[in-house]
Amino acid sequence: MKRKGLKLTGRMVIMAIVPIIILSIFMSAFIGYSSYRSIYNEVSHELSSVCVSVFELLNHSEQYRLSRYDYFDNNEDMFDSITQRTNIYITVFEGNERKITTTTNPDGSRAVGTRAAAEVVDTVLGGGEEFFSDNVDVNGVPFFGFYMPVTEGGKVTGMVFAGKSRETVMSNITSAVVGSLVLSWLAALAAAFISVLVARGMVGSLLSAAEFLKKISMGDTECVAEKKLVTRGDEIGDMGRSAEKLQQALRSLISNDPLTGLYNRRACNIKMNDMRAKAEEDGAPFVAAIGDIDFFKRFNDNYGHACGDEVLKDVARHLYDGVGDKGFVSRWGGEEFLMIFAVPYDDAVGTLQCIMENIREYRCEYEDMKLSVTMTFGISEYIGGTVDALVNSADNKLYYGKTHGRNCIIENIPEECVEHSS
Repeated sequence: MKRKGLKLTGRMVIMAIVPIIILSIFMSAFIGYSSYRSIYNEVSHELSSVCVSVFELLNHSEQYRLSRYDYFDNNEDMFDSITQRTNIYITVFEGNERKITTTTNPDGSRAVGTRAAAEVVDTVLGGGEEFFSDNVDVNGVPFFGFYMPVTEGGKVTGMVFAGKSRETVMSNITSAVVGSLVLSWLAALAAAFISVLVARGMVGSLLSAAEFLKKISMGDTECVAEKKLVTRGDEIGDMGRSAEKLQQALRSLISNDPLTGLYNRRACNIKMNDMRAKAEEDGAPFVAAIGDIDFFKRFNDNYGHACGDEVLKDVARHLYDGVGDKGFVSRWGGEEFLMIFAVPYDDAVGTLQCIMENIREYRCEYEDMKLSVTMTFGISEYIGGTVDALVNSADNKLYYGKTHGRNCIIENIPEECVEHSS
């Protein structure tokens, strides 16, 4: 009987160890792939934001419009400081020729006059499309690079480039992945040892972990790990909690605006459609308010984009705190924020009035300065139709407010102005 018992224990241990090994391999590959994809998407977003910022900076610079590419001769420090702070290299192309750049030739000179790779030219200049690659050639050096077309008169006349050297990005990925992989394999070895005593429970928990990771790998960032997995006090529990943290990181990457921490447009649309379904099903209140920071461009133009970012973060915090548990807030785009209320219309209007007053009284502290901020809002209640129609209604009211004084809340557009504002 004893020999038979040992044999059964051995079978159970093997049954537990095999899934652990498979899970560890799967998790290692998943962590490596997910880390790479996460950083890939993060770098893509970061570089595209830099391209847009550079384009906006040049497009709104009277000096640039007058002197064109001679503008760089008097502003080298501005572009170089961006590269020094962020390791992001910037280039402005005229056609396929580098005119403004912080990239250098092998001898250390600026790579002015050199040209982009053929695949970039075909996509951006030939097709008028944005181009991002994790291995684009920049003067013989591999880069994570983002190219944005520049158009004038409906024609593509050049490009804006922002890039990080592949060596720098891969170093960050390696640092992130190695620790996760070491933890993963250590947890697997420890779990295999514990399985001798608790084989049955371990197998059940491992299968739960495998299912949880499978759902995450298939893009389900809202799935919930079983309680028995994440409450365990051993390495398998650590594995489950690590998977939850990975899930949270992926959810944040997919759903949140990196500057303000608010929901991004994609996540907001998903939540709005859920609220619309609930409103259609049981008549739950559903109110949308869209707000825009008045004269926001002045903060960037007069004090720099760092100041503008501080204003955006402060305003986001006021909106988030003001809405509280009555709904949620998202960064809709640029200096626009969309607030969704799950309360009756009058309650939403009252809350919005309090938010606007708080913003009026607040002062953004930046470099020993206190800058006042105001916002204009448009607000609409859901009465049927699509979420796009609801947002467009609030946006039309916002537009009316921006063209009729600003610093106000628009609930209704005068009848004679409805057609014009639509």
